[in-house]
Amino acid sequence: MYSTQWCFLACSIMVFPNVGYASDDDEKEKLRKQIEELQQKKVDLKKKTENNIQQKKPEGKSLEEIVARYENLQGTLCTKKSDRCADVLFTLASLYYDQERDAYIKAREDFGKAMDAYDKNPRGKAPVNPIPNYVKASQMYRKLIREYSDFKNSFEAYYQLGTIIW
Repeated sequence: MYSTQWCFLACSIMVFPNVGYASDDDEKEKLRKQIEELQQKKVDLKKKTENNIQQKKPEGKSLEEIVARYENLQGTLCTKKSDRCADVLFTLASLYYDQERDAYIKAREDFGKAMDAYDKNPRGKAPVNPIPNYVKASQMYRKLIREYSDFKNSFEAYYQLGTIIW
């Protein structure tokens, strides 16, 4: 009786060897298609995000041009205390922060490239890790806090100044 069961089991394995594997292959194919679809969605989403960023950029205006325009506004508007002057100071401090952050990011990228080159050929001095320099932004936030302590965004100015100092 025991040998009959083994014989039946052996015959069924030899006759139907791919029954279990067929469903596994189908599942693998379905998963592969789903992965490809998700990867395509990821690529499409990345392109869409990049297009949105490009559309929201100020046309023809670089950060330096915008900073220069606000510096001119500061010179003309800040002859006496006003809410408009406080807004200009706050915006200018924010622009200085953005400008200095961009410079730091570029310096970090350059440092990474220089460090890679130094790792391949370690001759001379090792590249120096850049340090962020937010002096202009911190000076502008301090001026805003000192001269316009009742400004509507003074708490945000304190927060930004704390972020810079920390």
